[in-house]
Amino acid sequence: MRLLKRIGIFSVRSRRVVALGLLVIAVAVFGVATLAWAKHNPTTVSVASAVRTSAPPISKSETANAPATLPAESGTEVEVVTLRAGGFEPDEIVRPAGRFILAVSNHSGTTGFVLHLDRVNGNRLQEVNMPKGRVRWNPLVDLPPGEYQLTEQSNPAWVCRIKLTPR
Repeated sequence: MRLLKRIGIFSVRSRRVVALGLLVIAVAVFGVATLAWAKHNPTTVSVASAVRTSAPPISKSETANAPATLPAESGTEVEVVTLRAGGFEPDEIVRPAGRFILAVSNHSGTTGFVLHLDRVNGNRLQEVNMPKGRVRWNPLVDLPPGEYQLTEQSNPAWVCRIKLTPR
């Protein structure tokens, strides 16, 4: 703008119009960049994508006819857990027992690790190898009331406690 002012070619009004135009362009570029970032951000998990990539359900009893996925309109709730460099966020989930999708997303910078879903003072429900390049694990779980924990094998301090209350 100083250059335009020095040259004196444009009037004050013209300089204001140019400045306003540049501001509009900057806001538009910022908006497009934000939308592109949100579309590719792994922390934004929709029910449809979580259901589409979900593993077979972990249930109270193993059944041969247990569905691997649910239609997105089924109203299945999703609990999102993010693995960061310092551990799981959130570090605790309290919810009613029943069917839900546990959507785990890796933002730790760590590659090639193993997740465990265990009943506290009980048995291991699932162990999942997360090889390099895999950033999501979205199992459909149907667990009875009780206390569970999600851990990472090589980092014992990384724990997400899951407390399922009676309905």
